[in-house]
Amino acid sequence: MEEESRKGKATAPWVDAVEEQLRQDGVADPAAEAAQWRKHSVYRVPEHIKKQAAAASPYEPQLVSLGPFHHGRANLQPMEEHKRRALLHLLRRTGRRPGDLAAAVEAVAEALEDAYMDLDGDRWRGAGGRDRFVEVMVTDGCFLLEVMRTAEVDGEVDDYAANDPVFSRHGELYVFPYVRRDMLMMENQLPLLVLQRLVAVVRGPHKAKDDVINDMVLRFVSMTRDPPPITGGGLALHPIDVCHRSLLHGTPPPPPPSTSSKGQREDEFVPSATELEQAGVHFSRSPTRSLRDISFRRGTLYIPELAVDDTTEHKLFSLMAYERLHAGAGANEVTAYVFFMDSVIKSEDDVRLLSGGGGGVVSNGLGSDKAVATMFNRLAKNAVLDRRSPLRAVQGQVNDHRENAWNEWRASLIRNHAGNPWAIISLVAAVFLLVLTVVQTIYTVLPYYYPSPPPPPPPQMGFCMLVVDAVRVQTDDAINNMVLSFVSMLPDAPAMSGGGEQQRVKTKSQWVAHVEHLLDAGGDPSEEAKPWRRQSVYRVPAYIKHCSSYGPQLLSLGPFHHGVPELRPAEEHKERALLHLLRRRGGDGRRLGSLVASMEEVVVELQEAYQGLDAKWRDDTDGFLKMMVLDGCFLLEVMRVAAAALGERDGGEVGGGEYAANDPVFSRHGELYVFPYVRRDMLMIENQLPLLVLQRIVAFVHGGAAAHEASNDAINNMVLSFVSMIPDPPAMSRGGLALHPLDVCHRSLLHGPPPRPYHTGRLEEFVPSATELDQAGVRFRPSRTRSLHDISFRRGALHIPRLAVDDTTEHKLFSLMAFEQLHAAGAGANEVTAYVFFMDNVIKSGDDARLLGASGVVSNGLGSDKAVAEMFNRLANEAVLDRRSALHGVHGEVNAYREKRWNQWRASLVRNHAGNPWAIVSLVVAFVLLVLTVVQTVYTVLPYYH
Repeated sequence: MEEESRKGKATAPWVDAVEEQLRQDGVADPAAEAAQWRKHSVYRVPEHIKKQAAAASPYEPQLVSLGPFHHGRANLQPMEEHKRRALLHLLRRTGRRPGDLAAAVEAVAEALEDAYMDLDGDRWRGAGGRDRFVEVMVTDGCFLLEVMRTAEVDGEVDDYAANDPVFSRHGELYVFPYVRRDMLMMENQLPLLVLQRLVAVVRGPHKAKDDVINDMVLRFVSMTRDPPPITGGGLALHPIDVCHRSLLHGTPPPPPPSTSSKGQREDEFVPSATELEQAGVHFSRSPTRSLRDISFRRGTLYIPELAVDDTTEHKLFSLMAYERLHAGAGANEVTAYVFFMDSVIKSEDDVRLLSGGGGGVVSNGLGSDKAVATMFNRLAKNAVLDRRSPLRAVQGQVNDHRENAWNEWRASLIRNHAGNPWAIISLVAAVFLLVLTVVQTIYTVLPYYYPSPPPPPPPQMGFCMLVVDAVRVQTDDAINNMVLSFVSMLPDAPAMSGGGEQQRVKTKSQWVAHVEHLLDAGGDPSEEAKPWRRQSVYRVPAYIKHCSSYGPQLLSLGPFHHGVPELRPAEEHKERALLHLLRRRGGDGRRLGSLVASMEEVVVELQEAYQGLDAKWRDDTDGFLKMMVLDGCFLLEVMRVAAAALGERDGGEVGGGEYAANDPVFSRHGELYVFPYVRRDMLMIENQLPLLVLQRIVAFVHGGAAAHEASNDAINNMVLSFVSMIPDPPAMSRGGLALHPLDVCHRSLLHGPPPRPYHTGRLEEFVPSATELDQAGVRFRPSRTRSLHDISFRRGALHIPRLAVDDTTEHKLFSLMAFEQLHAAGAGANEVTAYVFFMDNVIKSGDDARLLGASGVVSNGLGSDKAVAEMFNRLANEAVLDRRSALHGVHGEVNAYREKRWNQWRASLVRNHAGNPWAIVSLVVAFVLLVLTVVQTVYTVLPYYH
């Protein structure tokens, strides 16, 4: 029946063209093809080779287009000829007709079209578009099948010429690596459903089972050697999904407990590999190559082996983009791996350690260790780590081990002595000499007091009892504890003893009437979920591709960036947020008109909040109010979902159950991958929304302005809990309603009483760098609070508030400094600017950042210490320090301490001796030997006079 219907239907023009070419060419003749390729000897260099010398996009193909997104691009056109050849070869070899393949794919064409996000309907859907879409699917699918078939036999295929530029040993060596790379580009995916339908036609249904298709693709695209087969989970979505599953094989580890025994901070990062080695941490390859197989056991950090080559960065970029864009990709485990490795690898020394003495964790094929460190730094930019990731538990275990001073001492002893046999011999000899000297001293002193032979020693503790008796210590517990304190391997060993509703307001606004209509139509989360469930091939958003400017990257708030093309995709989600909020409000009072009327009461105040507001927004009051309402409702829904996500571990439900689980924004996935960009954009100086907007909407939702939820403090603290740059910020309880989210963040960073202004007429010189201060004996300590004005100098210690530095810190501090510079009406003194100015003085190089990191002042999430120094240098460019700033007083105290020569001498002594416990032991032993020698000398001389 299906065959008859296919015969009755007119075939697509491309199918007829292939049929005609098959008739003209007849049977394939590899010799004729070989003669054609043999003629070429002067070649145009393809674009994918030229771009090796330039920065190629990590999301777009360079050699071959797969699917509709990049089809027809000029630089990818040369491969279209080889796609058509692959189709012809496959049809000749199997005896199938092109119509058979087209019919098989057309049967699932709708599902395939739905798989592509934002597919151009005019070009790829409808009558003419559908034929073009099916042609691309069939041609691309046959090309991949022929490529993978050729790779399976190492290029030795009998129906292609030996000098074929693609389907041969030559192609397997020089072309397939680029095909493999392009198959793993996020915007260049071909659904595996296409391959499954084609294989079922040309090889039979038994060869088209889910596991067979998955493994066929895996063998070609795998990033690891001998990957375990993919079993269960059904047919993968596309090659990236295959690679993603392969890299995360095995049972996922359990999430960490909600709280750790030592109260691990969420902004705490793992130190670099070299720092961990100094703390006695060893590195070893994990038993498997699964990226989730990272663990810490008995002082050893196990990390899966990764072979790094020129394609690794692009592949990991696409895998991370897939996790970020596809709500069904599961936990962000590839992203978590990259985040973790970026913490461990901060410099080329770390790479060298992991690839050499680190158990072969990294196999470096990039040519330099610095290139690997730079790669992970680029990959981890703007990466986020799920608070429920098992790696948080690993971070806690590693940091607990590192904070144990005994582990660092033991590592120092092994590093400085155990690696050199002569050092071991010297150590044994020194101990033996010490024992002999003690014995010699005892027997030199005893004859002076006991001329007659001493009594036999007690059966236990021998000469130690005599020494104790000589110093008048005669209890068993004292003897035991004296020996225990000397020989114990553990520090601090325990001593031994004993054995309301508003009326609907009429409005003429068309958008209000449109929203009312949508509300009356009802809303079903399951209906919203359908299109997202079908999508699996995504266009990478601009906020992921370009994240270097100081303007918003994901969404516009307010009028300044409203309508920017890159920010328009978020407008759809703003409208959804409004609808969900109104539906949840319920009752007659849910009508949007009453909310708009409430907002209209303060429209002039809202317009005046924006400096230099364009006349179009002043004239179009309705459009301005629409923007305020949509932006405000979006932020409220985002903050509501974020609060639910924080309580999810206690049984809460993200979104309250009214949003689909695979919602791209208002879900666990959105909380992990979208909210960090929302949070960042909320703190951009030109992207502010007055908190008065949120207060009016909250009052509408909760029944009036008198509601507790709409109070100034409630609004301030709701926003603070979402945008705060510090964990567990103190609640804001005074100062009235903040101006906007940036003002909330500014107040939060400057909590506590302000320091007294500096009134001395002389302005102090700059503070030296951290390394210079360290040489002068200045110690660095985290301040008691995280308030940026809590900088002080007391008793030789410079107290600086702890700051966690990540990829958003620079943008946030830049906006806070711009706010202080532009807002003369109440931003207060330039205390954020003063903090940045001070930190730029203290941090002049990567060594300074490393020193402050080791002191707990800076928690570095940028990937390298040099990046932290460069960040503060950029921020402080042309920054000014108020002459009345209290930091001038700190400058003076620090410089006065530094100028005292005694402090430098003492610091030198401590640095050269007290920093190493074994140096202290050596110093003590030397002192004991000196005392014993003096005693021996005295008691040797005394008998001469007596």
